[in-house]
Amino acid sequence: MDERETQHRAASSEGGRLTQSASRPEPTRRAFLRAGAVAGLTVAGGCGRLGSDRSQPWTVLGAYPGANPTRRATFGPFERWLGRRHAVIVCYVDAGGESPAAIERFVDGLTRLWESGHVPMVTWQPRPRTPEERRNLTRTIERGNYDAVVDRWAERLAAWVRADPNRRFYFRPLPEMNRPGVVWGGANATPASYVGAWVRLRERFARTSLGKEEIQWIWNPNATDVGDVRAERYYPGDSHVEWVGIDGYNFGDSAPWSTWQEPEAVFAPMVERMRALADKPLAIPEFASTSLRGGRYEPRKKAEWIADAFAYVRRERIRMACWFDIDKETDWAVFGGERGTDSYRQSGARYRVYGSYRRAANEEHVLEARPASEGVLSDETFTGTD
Repeated sequence: MDERETQHRAASSEGGRLTQSASRPEPTRRAFLRAGAVAGLTVAGGCGRLGSDRSQPWTVLGAYPGANPTRRATFGPFERWLGRRHAVIVCYVDAGGESPAAIERFVDGLTRLWESGHVPMVTWQPRPRTPEERRNLTRTIERGNYDAVVDRWAERLAAWVRADPNRRFYFRPLPEMNRPGVVWGGANATPASYVGAWVRLRERFARTSLGKEEIQWIWNPNATDVGDVRAERYYPGDSHVEWVGIDGYNFGDSAPWSTWQEPEAVFAPMVERMRALADKPLAIPEFASTSLRGGRYEPRKKAEWIADAFAYVRRERIRMACWFDIDKETDWAVFGGERGTDSYRQSGARYRVYGSYRRAANEEHVLEARPASEGVLSDETFTGTD
């Protein structure tokens, strides 16, 4: 959702196949989990309340809970209201110019997320260090001239995982490449240079100890192509991608170019295209709706949209869905935003909330987190497999 200036103007309805990177053998603890504790998805203590019938739909619950998403103060009140934990917390890295201290602060935040029972989704957004890189960022990465930045992050994330054999994270680099406003996509990068940059990232990360049991790569276009290049042309190939993500928003009347769209209108065209492109589990790493419809704010219409979105996710067997919970371009939040259908009081504070989100997130097929000591998500759920 970062740097979103103009999008969803025009929807138009090609792909690639490349090579495989290496992974290391499972740690003993993870082998144990696969053999025993994660047989099926029935989890003790009510966490991830899915029975042993794997043919039924299931969806991992996630969220971006707002600025400073790794702080308990950000996600704690939200989840106390919700009555359960989001299994995945989305966070963002503006890679390129961080000091070692800044990287350590970010990694400390990952530890806080993990220890509180969340799998981080690291949205890795490279930043140009010079005007020339701004014009040619993907080629800079593809040619290896960004390796020092990539290696610094790969090595630090690998070290973070090694500190606890259960740790794992989702990695979502270079997202929403099929819209304007991102330096790794749109008018700033050709599909060939984007694919080359992605493959270079995978190759550099493969030099660490990180394997698929610890890191799952999410390739993530926007739900609508904005411009002449179709999302499929940016696909790096099956062997370089574990998940396909689709970000989509109902902007309603909040922008001059937008109108109200029901969830199926937002997602169905790209979901169909992505399923034709790749046999990968589907995620929605960012989704939300405004309440601005027909020229006025209608929270009850947004509440209906929320319920319909979760119904769509279940019907289409989307394996992960993460709500973008911050009022940014418009009133996206379902907890603590400017508007809501209900109020909630906690520790002397009053929050505006959408009860339809709480009800949908607590449906039986929606999976919350397990205790961190059990790995938060089972191997099968982490990898989106049945």
